[in-house]
Amino acid sequence: MVKTLVIGVIALVAILVAAVLIRFNLKRRRIIQCAKGASADQLESVYAQVTQIGTETPSCAILARTNQRSGGDQNWSIPIPSYVEPWAGHAISAEFGPDVQFRFSSSTTPEPALRGVIYRIIPVPRIRTKGGKERNQFAPSRYVANSPKLLSALSAICPSYPSDLLAYLLMAGAETFEFDPMFQARIGGQPSWVQDAEFPQCDDCKKRMSLVLQLPGTMLPGKPLASGTFYFFACAKHPDKTKTVGQFS
Repeated sequence: MVKTLVIGVIALVAILVAAVLIRFNLKRRRIIQCAKGASADQLESVYAQVTQIGTETPSCAILARTNQRSGGDQNWSIPIPSYVEPWAGHAISAEFGPDVQFRFSSSTTPEPALRGVIYRIIPVPRIRTKGGKERNQFAPSRYVANSPKLLSALSAICPSYPSDLLAYLLMAGAETFEFDPMFQARIGGQPSWVQDAEFPQCDDCKKRMSLVLQLPGTMLPGKPLASGTFYFFACAKHPDKTKTVGQFS
C-alpha cells in the first residue's frame, strides 16, 4: 500500500513538472517567434523608448537583438560607443584559438556584427538615486514599469508577453526570456560574474582594470562556448595592457 502510494506521488509530481516545462517551452517559442517576426521599425521603436528611460548621461551599453545579417560567420567586430570612456572610438575584435583573447582593433564598422548577425547598441539607462549617486539599470522589468510607451511598443510585437519579450531582446547570449545578466553582452560598466569576482590587475601600475566587454560564449566567433562568459579588461592609464578572463558555469 505504501509503495503504491509513493509511486502514485512520484507519478503525479512527474506529470506536474512535465506540464510546467511544456508551458515554459511554449511560452519561450512564442516569444522567440514574435521577436523574429518583428520588423526593423518595430524593434527600433522599442529600443528608442529604452534609450529615453535614463535621466543621466549613459556610461555603458548592451547589445540587443535585430533580425539583420551581415556577411558570414567570421564577420566579427564590436565598435565602442562615444559615451563608454576612455575606450570610445576603438573597436573590439576576438581571437579564437586555444584560449579566447579580445583585442582593440582599428575597425571602422558602424554597428556590431557577430557571427554574421548585426546587433543594436543600446545605452544602459542611468539614473540618479535619492542619495545622489548615479546608477546603471540593467533589469528589463524596471524599464517596462517606468515607461508606458515602451510597454505599448512591446505589446505591438508580442501582446501576450511584452515584458518577457524585452528580456529576450536585451539578453542576446541565451535563447530564453528568463533574465540573467550574465547572458548580456555589455560594453563597459560592471561585469555580471558567473562565479566569484575575478578582476585582473594592470601589469604596470598594479591597479584593478576596468571592464571593456562582457560577452556570452554563444556569441564568440568560431565554435560557440555555450557554458562560458568572457570578460575583456583594460587599464585606463596603460591602454596597451589588456586581459581576457573566462568563467564557466
